[in-house]
Amino acid sequence: MDTSTPALERGLSVLQWLGDRPRGGTAAELIEAIGVPRATLYRILRVLRSRGFVQPATDDPARMVLGPAATRLSRLARGPVDVAAVLQPLMDRFAETIGETVKFVVREDTRALTVAVSHSGRDTRIAARIGYRLPLHLGASQRLLLAHAPAEVIDRVLAMPLPRIATRTLTNAATIRRGLTQLQRQGWSASHNEGVEGVGACAALVRFGDGDVAGALVTIFIYAGTSAEQRARLKTMTLAAAQEASGRLAASVV
Repeated sequence: MDTSTPALERGLSVLQWLGDRPRGGTAAELIEAIGVPRATLYRILRVLRSRGFVQPATDDPARMVLGPAATRLSRLARGPVDVAAVLQPLMDRFAETIGETVKFVVREDTRALTVAVSHSGRDTRIAARIGYRLPLHLGASQRLLLAHAPAEVIDRVLAMPLPRIATRTLTNAATIRRGLTQLQRQGWSASHNEGVEGVGACAALVRFGDGDVAGALVTIFIYAGTSAEQRARLKTMTLAAAQEASGRLAASVV
């Protein structure tokens, strides 16, 4: 061990040891494996926990496991994940199951970009295309991404002109800002007649394994003639599909 930086060396040893053990380990096991005094180990763990690099295991608080910050570094080191390729099979299956169009959108500065689309086999369906961009104030999925964007992005978007596109388009910056707080808490959104007249949408967040937002999974459908019961079902299924999508992204960087 390089004695000029013992704390750093020991902290890295803790991370490496936990990284080799998905179920983590107890303080006693770490002390034995790394050969550090108990008081020293607890100081190291306190710093690593405060930065999100380690955390207690959900099923046993006595065991420590790698935290979201360590997962984030792992993802960055492996390079960008082809999210569209990972999620396309799930989206195709989901679109056929619900009989509606499904798309995946990501934030690109102050706009939402569609990066993947799945159309069902139904004749009556809403068309969507890859590469389409929409302002972040406009509709369910866009505002969901806006709600989880950095504060400076939110400020820039709401300082821009907010044109009315359809009968229910939100154009008041203060109203939109108030709604973002709820979207931050719930992680899903629904709207209709905002971006396109007659079209409804339900969107749910998809996250990487470290908790960072990857994008939003969106179900779009013809709103007229869709009952409240059907809309509730679409919401429930969209949330479940987004949860599965998050699991697939987490698994793709392991």
